[in-house]
Formats: sequence, structure tokens, C-alpha cells
Amino acid sequence: MSMHNIPLTELERDGLEKHRLPIGSPSQLSDCFRHGIAFALNSSADWSQIGLIMEAADFARQQGFMVGTTNWASAVSSYMIKSSQKPE
Repeated sequence: MSMHNIPLTELERDGLEKHRLPIGSPSQLSDCFRHGIAFALNSSADWSQIGLIMEAADFARQQGFMVGTTNWASAVSSYMIKSSQKPE
């Protein structure tokens, strides 16, 4: 069921507008975006690793990998694994 009939919060409206996603009409992409916001705000996920994730993404970009490609994901994963290993 589409969420387009559920009132938007100010944060949702602002995000949908900035990402140029449909507002007020059925859209799976807009629904996904709204679910993502709800997850981020209500999640008990461990966000302590976000700095490491951002470092890894920057590293992959500096290596010339295109975001979203398999090589980019591999570079990010490798960086994170190496960074999480403690020297003996």
C-alpha cells in the first residue's frame, strides 16, 4: 500500500523535495525514502561505525572506483576489514 495518503512530516517533505521525488501521488521510490527516514530516526542500529564507513567510501573514491559498482563495494569492504583489525 502506498504511503502517499499518509501526512508528511516536515523532514519527509523537505527530503522528498530536495531529491525531486513525487509528493502526493503513488510512488514506490517515495515510499522507500519515507521508510528509510523512519528507520534512521527509530532504529537502534549501531551508528558508531559511520565515521569508518565514510572513510572507506572516501578511500574508494580516491582509488578511482565509481560509486555503486562491485569494485567500489569491494574497496569499501576491504578498507573496513583492514581498519577494524587491531595490530598485534
